Amino acid sequence: TDDFAVPGSWFQYPADFEDATIRWDDGRLRATDNLVDGFLWWSTTSLQVEDLYAEVSVETDDCAGRDAYGMAIRVGGENFDRGYTLEITCDGQYRVRKFISEATPRILMDWTAALAIRQGSGASNRIGILSVGEELHFVANGEVLNSQPVVEDDYTDGALGLFASAAQTPGLTVYFDDFALWYPSP
Repeated sequence: TDDFAVPGSWFQYPADFEDATIRWDDGRLRATDNLVDGFLWWSTTSLQVEDLYAEVSVETDDCAGRDAYGMAIRVGGENFDRGYTLEITCDGQYRVRKFISEATPRILMDWTAALAIRQGSGASNRIGILSVGEELHFVANGEVLNSQPVVEDDYTDGALGLFASAAQTPGLTVYFDDFALWYPSP
């Protein structure tokens, strides 16, 4: 578990970095995407994980429409530019993408509305990803979002990541708290 009370377990982007800022802020991990450019800057752990269930609480600041935040798993590559993401929007949708080093991300599940996702500025959601072998499942507030697993076997392990992604609101800020990780039994 990580309640973000002590800095150091997640990578931080400095305040003077132009594109994004990720740092500890009053016992939470604060992620700000400064530019509406479609690029994800994620904070990663040094922990390398294969099969897992990971979840984290997220609170949004001011947001609109497809402004998003999320979690990445199996992050790797020379520049930490590959992995799988669960992205949650301010307007209550989610999608799943596969990031491929030096290539355009591939959409594995396109934007889908989900009643389990709380919407709007100031909303709090607990999001999670279950990965066992090649099957990926996605969770919001205790409800599984995808009735059928996403089946992917290109990346079998890697780091974890957390991110904000501004689509409409420059300076989109979200707060991550109470991260937890479990290893599924064989």
